[in-house]
Amino acid sequence: MSRNRTLWPAVPFFMAHDEGGSQDITTAGLFLTWDTIDYQTSHFNYTADDDAVFIAHTFSGMIRIMFEVSANPYGGTAPTYIKLYKNDVAVDGAYSYFTPIYDNQSSFGEHVSLTFADYFEKDDKIQIYGDAIANTCRTIAHTSRLILEFLPFRGWNNNHGGRWQYTGRVLR
Repeated sequence: MSRNRTLWPAVPFFMAHDEGGSQDITTAGLFLTWDTIDYQTSHFNYTADDDAVFIAHTFSGMIRIMFEVSANPYGGTAPTYIKLYKNDVAVDGAYSYFTPIYDNQSSFGEHVSLTFADYFEKDDKIQIYGDAIANTCRTIAHTSRLILEFLPFRGWNNNHGGRWQYTGRVLR
């Protein structure tokens, strides 16, 4: 008896970080960018130093978004929001808030992370937006990371004879 020994598809995954330096988050706002792509499966399209990750035309499903950054104040205390944007619209509940402190003598940076899961269709785009309420804060090189990971769900399918199956086209 012979067995089919083909490989299962990889879980769609994307990871990028910013080695190149600082990005100033101001009151005008800024879509953050990453200059180094660490991992990118064919399910995601991203060009280094762009501000949007696109979902490839063959893929849709639940994706976990994980973002981290450290920042220092520049010229004053800078309360800052980090927001997840989906197709140019802020996603409700996907905000993080931090306040680097500057007191004219010393500066204290902050680290912020944002984790969220949402359903994405093909050709959707994912962006991370920074918005300082006052003054400016500056991201620290090597500390900005964006990770996107597909979440395979197992669920009930009435069209499949009531058997369990994985949804989202990726089996594990």
